[in-house]
Amino acid sequence: DATDEYYFNEFPKLKEGYRRTPGAYETVNALFEKDYRVAIATDPLIRLFGVILRLKLIGLDKFPYCHLSSADTSHAAKPHPYFFKEIVEKCGCKVEESVMVGDLIDNDIVGAKKAGLKTILFVHDVNKDIIHKRLSSEEKPDFTIHKLPELLEILEKI
Repeated sequence: DATDEYYFNEFPKLKEGYRRTPGAYETVNALFEKDYRVAIATDPLIRLFGVILRLKLIGLDKFPYCHLSSADTSHAAKPHPYFFKEIVEKCGCKVEESVMVGDLIDNDIVGAKKAGLKTILFVHDVNKDIIHKRLSSEEKPDFTIHKLPELLEILEKI
């Protein structure tokens, strides 16, 4: 109840603090134009309407995502491999043909790799200082990008 109240009453006040990552809208739009299935794989700590509100604040709420992870729609959390496998299944995809794009090594990359997905680490201004050059093979992403439009080039290759 407290989380619901927060997302209904307090969260919308944070609008000015939310900014869309440069290239996000164009990249997501291009993914759908190329008929990729796209899911939002945020840690499912909040209810679905909270995830939708967050997407709305950055102008990414109008796309036909195959899945939005949330407390209402997920049965596991990152980095558990089932979290990623469940999303792949709900999107009607195969694990070996799926890619996780994330900005956290422990939650996004390690968990997705354990689930069998290809991984792309998004290094940006907020996380660049915590990304270490020496990663174990379990932590090493298949690819690294520094700007979201680079994702399209990588997907064309794989």
